[in-house]
Amino acid sequence: MKRHAFSLVELLVVIAIIALLMALLLPALARARALANSVVCASNQRQMAMALMDYQSSYLGHVFPYMYNTNTGLFSTWVIPLGPYMVQSQKQGNQYSPDQIDFQKFESVLMCPSVSPWSEAALNANGYAFSGGVAQNWWWNGYGQYQFKYLQSSYGFNAWLYGPGGSSGTQNYDYFVAPSSNPPAAYWPEPGILGNVPAFGDSIWVDGGPRENDTPPVLSYVTGATNWGDNVPTSGGDMQRWCLARHGNGINMAFWDGHVEHEEVKHLWNLDWAAGWSANPPAGVSQMP
Repeated sequence: MKRHAFSLVELLVVIAIIALLMALLLPALARARALANSVVCASNQRQMAMALMDYQSSYLGHVFPYMYNTNTGLFSTWVIPLGPYMVQSQKQGNQYSPDQIDFQKFESVLMCPSVSPWSEAALNANGYAFSGGVAQNWWWNGYGQYQFKYLQSSYGFNAWLYGPGGSSGTQNYDYFVAPSSNPPAAYWPEPGILGNVPAFGDSIWVDGGPRENDTPPVLSYVTGATNWGDNVPTSGGDMQRWCLARHGNGINMAFWDGHVEHEEVKHLWNLDWAAGWSANPPAGVSQMP
C-alpha cells in the first residue's frame, strides 16, 4: 500500500498560516488583557473610595490626618485608617488598632494587575523602593512591627484631602501635620464630598498634593517610560506622580464621591485637586497625546 504524507511545501504553508493567525490574534489578546486589568484596577479604586466614605461616616465627616499616630511613630498615610473598611479586612478584636488589620485580605486591592511587584532585593537603605516606570509599585517598609512587613501599592492618595485630626470613640487622631510648602487654604474643608475632587489614582507614590503650575514629566505613551530615574520626583511638582500611561493614554482615578473614571494625562490639570483650584495647565500640557 502506498502511504500519503504532507510535502515540505504543504508543511511550510501550514506553518505560515499559523504564524499569520498568531500575529493577528496576539495584539487583540494583549488589548483584551489590558482592558481586563484596567477594569480590575477601577474596581480596586472604587473599593478605596467607598472605604473613605465609610470612614467619614464613622467619624463625623472627618478624614484622617497626614500623621496618623505620632505617639507610636507610625506614619501610615491612608492605608492603616482605611484598612478596616476595605474588603472586611479587620480581624476580630475588642477595638480597632493597626495590628488588628488583616493585610493579606486587602493586599490585592492595593495592587493594579498591570503593575509588576517588587522583589525584596529592591529595598534600599531607607526601607523603600521606587521606579519611575509605569509598570512598578511604590514600596515602603513601614509596617515591620505588624503582620504586613512591606507595604506595596499601585495607588496614591490626594494629599489635599488629609484632615486636621481630633478624636472619636476608640479611634485616636493626631494633629494635622503638612509639608510647610503646602498652603493650608488649599486643603479641602470637612465635611463634604464633591464629585470632581480626586481621592485615589494610579500613582508611583503613596500620595501627593498637585499644584496648578506643576509641569508634566517627559513621558512615552508607547513604553510608559519617564525621565524620573529611580527616585520620587523632587522637581516639577507632585502632579508628576500621577502622570502615567498605565492604562492607555492615562490612569484610572477614584473621586471623592465614589465614582471612578479613566483620565488622560493631559486632563489631570482640569480636576479639582485642591480647594480654590484654578485649571490653568502649564505650557505643553495641551499638546500631550
